[in-house]
Formats: sequence, C-alpha cells, structure tokens
Amino acid sequence: MAYFFGILCILIDCIFITKEYKKRFLNASIIFVIMQVIMIFGVLLLIDKNKVEDCTLCFIYLLGNCLFISFYLLFVHNFNKNQLLKINLRRSSNKFNFYLIIILIISFILSILFFVRAGINIFSFFIDALKSGDNISATRKKINYMPGNGLIYQLRNFIIPIICLSLFFGNSKYKYFSFLLFPLSFLLLIGSGQRAGLVLVFLSLFIYVIYKSIFNHKNFSLKYSRRIVYFLVILLIIPFILLTLLNGRNEVSGSIFNAIIDRIFHDNQHCAILGFRYIYNSEIVYGNDWLNMFKSLIGQGDYTPVASLIHADLYGSLEGTSPPCLWGSAYYNFGYFGVFLISMFSAFISSFLYKLFVKKCHTDILLLCFCFLFVLLGTWIADSPTTLLNGGFIVVLCLLYFSILFDESNKTIFVYNNNESINLDNSK
Repeated sequence: MAYFFGILCILIDCIFITKEYKKRFLNASIIFVIMQVIMIFGVLLLIDKNKVEDCTLCFIYLLGNCLFISFYLLFVHNFNKNQLLKINLRRSSNKFNFYLIIILIISFILSILFFVRAGINIFSFFIDALKSGDNISATRKKINYMPGNGLIYQLRNFIIPIICLSLFFGNSKYKYFSFLLFPLSFLLLIGSGQRAGLVLVFLSLFIYVIYKSIFNHKNFSLKYSRRIVYFLVILLIIPFILLTLLNGRNEVSGSIFNAIIDRIFHDNQHCAILGFRYIYNSEIVYGNDWLNMFKSLIGQGDYTPVASLIHADLYGSLEGTSPPCLWGSAYYNFGYFGVFLISMFSAFISSFLYKLFVKKCHTDILLLCFCFLFVLLGTWIADSPTTLLNGGFIVVLCLLYFSILFDESNKTIFVYNNNESINLDNSK
C-alpha cells in the first residue's frame, strides 16, 4: 500500500502542477507541490514496505497533498493569469531607493562584523581551504551555533541580495553602485559554507527573470532572459560544486554527481523516514513541540526539539538535527488533525501571497520579494512552522510591506517605456 499511496500522490501532484501553471503561472503552490513530489519520490526509494510506519508516512503525504491542493483551489479560485498580464512594472522613487541604500549598508556592516567575530576572512576563506584541502564542515557548524547567526543569515541571504538586485534591475540611479557590491554580496552569501541559501537565492532569481520577461517584455526580452538564465545556471553550479567538495560530501557519496543526487533525493527523505519511525512510536504532544520551539526562538526557554531527539536516537548525540518532514512534524504535534492544519495553513498563505502579488506587484523590489516568498514557502518541506520564522520568510515579508507602504506613498510614478521613464504625476 505504501507504493500505491506514494504513486497516487505523485500523479495527483503532477496534474495539479500542469493545470496550475497554465492558469496562474509560477507561484508558491507550484513550488510547494514540486518539492512534495521530490520528497515522496525519494521516500519511495528508501522505505521498507513491511514497516507500518513507512506505509503510514506515505499515506500522510497523500492526505496532506490532497488537502493542500483542495484548500488552495478553494482560496484562490477567482484569480488567474489574465490579471498578471496587466501588470506593468514601475520604477521606484529615488527617495525610496535611498532608504534601501541605508538598509543595505547597515546589513553589510552587520554581516561583515559577524564574520570578523567568527574569525573568518571571507575574502580568503575558500582559497585557503582549497589549498590546504581542509573540510569546512567544522567551521560551518561553528557559525551555525554563534549568537546572532539567525539574524545575519537572513540579512546576507535575503535582504542584501534582494536590495542589490532591485537597485540594479530596477533601473535606479544606484544601479552601478549596487553592481559593484555584487562580489561582496556573493561572498557573504556563501561565506558560511552552506549550500541551501545559495540555492534559494538563485531559484528566486530564476523566477524573477521569468516574471520580468512577462511583465516588461519591451525592456527584458525573452532572448535576454534566456541569456541571464544560462549565466545563472553556470554561476550556481560552480560555487555549489565548490561547497560540496569543501564540505566533504563527495567523500561520503563517492562522487560529486552522487553527492548532488543524494542532496536532492536522499538526505531529506532519509530524515523524513527515520524521523517518522521515531514519531510514530511516540506520544502525540498536542502542540507542545511547536510551542516550545517558538519560545526558544524568541529566547524564552531552552528546549530540545524533536529534530535533535531524532538525531540523538540515530547518532547518539544532540549536537545536530535530523528534522522530520513537514507532515511528520504536524503528526507529532496534533496527529491527523495536524496534517489538516498544516495543509490549510500553507494553502492559505500560498493563496494570500498570490492575491497580494496580483494586486500589489508594481516595482522590481516587490517582484523580487514575492519571488523570494514563493520560494521560501514552497521549499518548506521539513520541521515546524518556526522554519518560516527563522528561515527568512518573515524578514522578506516585512521588506515587502515596507516597500508597499513607503514606495507607493510617493506621488511621482515612473513606468518603463522603451528604456525611458515617463513622469505620470499631473500635479506638477
């Protein structure tokens, strides 16, 4: 039955992805379901069909995905791609761009100070590691457990890239200034040795390029967009392979190719299966796990989450995490009702973002914020809702609303028109 549940889940998801893309283009729901397909496919490769826990996990994936799709279609039924085609990107005001420059400079200063305090020279860190052949996993773990890492992670992985890219592609007067900051921004992005942030940023940028070509075809042609995509693919592959080598993943998997395949189809799925076996034989905690994780996040307690307990059960140490999948975490906290809650919550947020996207996406920074939010929500495949809180979703959402409030309040609106700007303010 496990394989039946898993294959049925994949078929339903593929039908949804095809229909949703035709009706509403790329959005958080499509990314979410694509990630679910990747997860369940990997799970099917690893499960023991004779274990009731594994069979139950596959059923929960089927249930959760069906509920998510049903709720999402219910919440978003009045919106379609016709509204998107009416969007015309405007240029942000110089006053608002100046605000962004201030935020950008502060973010750079805080991020650089963080690495200085960690004793890491980001300008020579990777060169020294390549020369010596040292594994940087220990350094990566050291950074992860440093005070303030959560805030700096969100600044260097999301705020800095979004602002730099919006100033450059948004045709602002700070365009060349932001371009000069790209190398430093990139070093900060990969400075901790983590690959996840790199992938999230580039995936968001891919989606931005696609939408940019749709909304502003005269200044961002399809041919130009393809060139950017090719460049981004190369730019992503090189540092991703470098980080894979420096983290020693190729030694564990046998080769670079196997390491990349394992990262996509094995690592998270392995944690999902082993985590659910632990959870299935534990008592339902009725939200206590999520509540205490949230308290720990805001500094109101020292709680050992289930991800650490699973890691200890598997490897004999609490120093590390093996998070259960999204549906496993929901089941651990509320049973099947938790699966219902998470599917409804994620579907509501996905539909809310799409509706807000259609109504409010007027500038490049708003488009970038929405693309990042789509990716951050869509790639939520493991652990509790606190993943959204400390993974960048809330910070990008705050930047989105900051942009809506302070950029749209400016009376002078500029729109693109064959690389020229037109002042539409009739009050002058």
